[in-house]
Amino acid sequence: MIGAHEFRNHFGWYAERAAAGEEFLVTRRGKPYVRLSAAHRQLAIAS
Repeated sequence: MIGAHEFRNHFGWYAERAAAGEEFLVTRRGKPYVRLSAAHRQLAIAS
């Protein structure tokens, strides 16, 4: 969980982490407000 202020200040970092598969719950005044996650789950690429 992260506060809205922190989220706004570091939006790019959180967007990159969400695209990599992490999920974040953004709060506003201590209450859940929005959830950030990847639009599509990424598949692991076998080498």
